[in-house]
Amino acid sequence: MQRTRIIAIAAFILLLSGVVAGRLVWMQGFRWRDYRAMADRTRRSTDFSSARRGRILDVRGRVLAEDVPQHRVAYSLKDIVKSRWVARRVIRLLGESGVDGVFPYDEDRLFESLEEIRRRVGPRLGDDLPLAPVPWVLSLTAEQADQARAAFTNPVRSPYYPGLLVDDEQNLAIEPKRLFAGEAGIRRLERLMRANGRPDVDELYPLVDANYLEMREPVVGLRRQLAAVLTRLEGVDTLGLDSKNRAKLRNELWGRRDWLIEKVDDPAYHRKIQQRLFEKERILTDDVPFDVVCEMVEHPERFPGLTL
Repeated sequence: MQRTRIIAIAAFILLLSGVVAGRLVWMQGFRWRDYRAMADRTRRSTDFSSARRGRILDVRGRVLAEDVPQHRVAYSLKDIVKSRWVARRVIRLLGESGVDGVFPYDEDRLFESLEEIRRRVGPRLGDDLPLAPVPWVLSLTAEQADQARAAFTNPVRSPYYPGLLVDDEQNLAIEPKRLFAGEAGIRRLERLMRANGRPDVDELYPLVDANYLEMREPVVGLRRQLAAVLTRLEGVDTLGLDSKNRAKLRNELWGRRDWLIEKVDDPAYHRKIQQRLFEKERILTDDVPFDVVCEMVEHPERFPGLTL
């Protein structure tokens, strides 16, 4: 009797533990993005106000100093530019056998073809009108199409293929506003800033393009730094320093020159720079109008990858 009771209690505890474990797997393995979005909405304050501090005046009432609120928008390449890693994951998904269509599977050519689509639809990414799917890789085999559909509809794997689908003609297509959501948010920010007190704002996405090129070609940046150091070395004698400080500065520049010469030919250091530049947070624009700040705070999903 006692043994039966112990077995029943143990079975109940195991069943209860299984239910809890299953629920945790479901929440953290399948629905974690939904819960993260809920947490973001919970901790965000939509009651956003911009209060100025007091001014400092002289005895005649003239302003000596005052605070001017300024809101900046920042971004990182890893949150905005997703074309490269999407191309890489498509290759891993479908293999390197090639397709009967425009081009074979090659990461660089896949990426460049995505960039061509991005440039073509870019001006329309910032509006709120729908964009039809654009064919990307033509004429998948039946096996490749089935493999792609399975990945794109799998709740765990689908986030790694944002905006990808297989159309009725068995082509791999993209939904531009999902795959290029980061650029869409930036162009939406441009449009709102022009409508809310910043009509002269320049296009912002070219800054992202320039930073991405810098990340892809770290050697160019290192050589630029080396040229700047050599220029400073040539002008040390014209700085008007005393002999001691002049010798100190010259030694520092020589050390910097030798270090840069070594790193220019170091592939391991190039990869390290690329990773750092890929994750680095950069300022996209400053002096953002207050109405735009409120819009970004209330609807962060419309500006993915951007932070205030």
